This record gives sequence, C-alpha cells and structure tokens, in this order.
Amino acid sequence: MAAVTTAKTVYAVSSNTPDLVRVDFATNKLASVTVPPAGSVGTTTFGSVFLLGSRVYVSYALGNNDQAASFDAATLKAIASTSFPDPLAEYTQMCAIDSAHLAMVGSNSVRILDAATLHNEATVSVKPSPIGIACAGGRAYVSNFDSPTGVVINNAARVTGHFSWQGHGSDTLVADAKDGVLFGTDEFAKVVIVCSLTALTCRQSAPLGSKPTSVGVVNDDIVVDLENAEQLVVVDRKTLNVVRRLQLNDLPRVAIFIK
Repeated sequence: MAAVTTAKTVYAVSSNTPDLVRVDFATNKLASVTVPPAGSVGTTTFGSVFLLGSRVYVSYALGNNDQAASFDAATLKAIASTSFPDPLAEYTQMCAIDSAHLAMVGSNSVRILDAATLHNEATVSVKPSPIGIACAGGRAYVSNFDSPTGVVINNAARVTGHFSWQGHGSDTLVADAKDGVLFGTDEFAKVVIVCSLTALTCRQSAPLGSKPTSVGVVNDDIVVDLENAEQLVVVDRKTLNVVRRLQLNDLPRVAIFIK
C-alpha cells in the first residue's frame, strides 16, 4: 500500500484490485479507477503514488514490466501510461525531479520520463541493484538493495554524485527538501539512515529492531515501522536515538508523509 495526502484528500493504491483510490475527507466520498492496462493478468505491485500539479501519478510492476500511469487528480480520468520490459520488475518506484520530468527506477537503470506524456527521454545504468528513489532540488537520489550505496541523477540522466553508509542496502528513501535531508531504512542492518542532500554525507542509528521498512518524518521525529517486531519506532532526527516504541498486534505497513 502506498498513499499521498493533501489537506482534503487522500490518494492510495492497493494491489488487490488493482486500483487507484481517492477519498474526500470533507464528503467521505470514495472514487476509484483501475490502473492500465485494462484486463491485465498477473500481480500488480505498486511502488509509488504522488501528486504533481493537477495530476496524480502511480508506478508499479506488472509481470516482467515496469509501469507508470497518470490521472487527473480531480476526476481520476486516465491521461497517459507507459510500460518498459524488466525481467526483475517489482515494486517499481518513481518520483518527480521537477515539474517536467520524472525519474523511474528499473532493476538496473533509471529512466527520465516526460511528465506530460510519460515518454522515455533518457536512461542511465545504475549498479548493482537500484530500487529506492526520492526527488528533491531537481535531482533524484537512488539507493541499491544489495549495496549500502546510492547515486544522484539529474533530469538529463547524468550521475552527479554518490552517497554511502555502513550497512547492506535500502529500498526506502524519503527526501525533506526544506531541511536538505534524505532519510532511509536499511532492512538487514536494521538501522535508519540520514544523509545531507548537498554534502552527501550520511549518519545512521544504532540497530532498531527486526526489518525496518517504511520511514516518514513528523515534525522533529523519524517514524519507522519494524515489520517483524510488529512495532512503530520514533527516532529523534538529530541524535538518532529512539524516543519511544509502539507495540502493535500485526505486521505494520504504513505510509507517512512529511508535513
């Protein structure tokens, strides 16, 4: 499950249908639309959903393909869609580099797409296993699943920087453009990482617990879900010390946005 919210609306996706869903907080009305291609067979694994201007974008894997689609945010009318072959496609992630360009992660590359048409404008190879992505300041920050390293890519698909930390790899990144910070989790090292968007230096917490996955920022705290430990952990973003833990009764799957 992935989601993005505004003051009045939440947009979410679910692999069960597979639909893009909009809920209006004021009226409690729900609307949904099935993502393309129509009548598709196979499991859809969503990676990202986000707003850009008057459109909502989703990225996902379907079979051996990386997929992306855009919809009118008000009506959910389909605007554009695209598909790229990828034998290792899974939970395909995407973000907006700027108002005109999107960055989409494949199993061994990052594509720069035109935000209006979703046409592929340029592609850059990324090794060994790109998966997580976050955009800020006209750049895309991409992490690897099997390496504690990442690259920075501009809207022309050129690598402009590198970052790293002590660990295994990360499939989840969140960028806080206002404070110039990149957040992520390293599932196997069991830590949260915090990197400067400009200096590209990274810090990391002590091990938090089993299988940290989703990460978000709420005021001065980082909220991390520990899937196997069935916990939400609140970490101070300056000291990276644990502030508190919330024990749950099920495996957490959370979507949190920077406010």
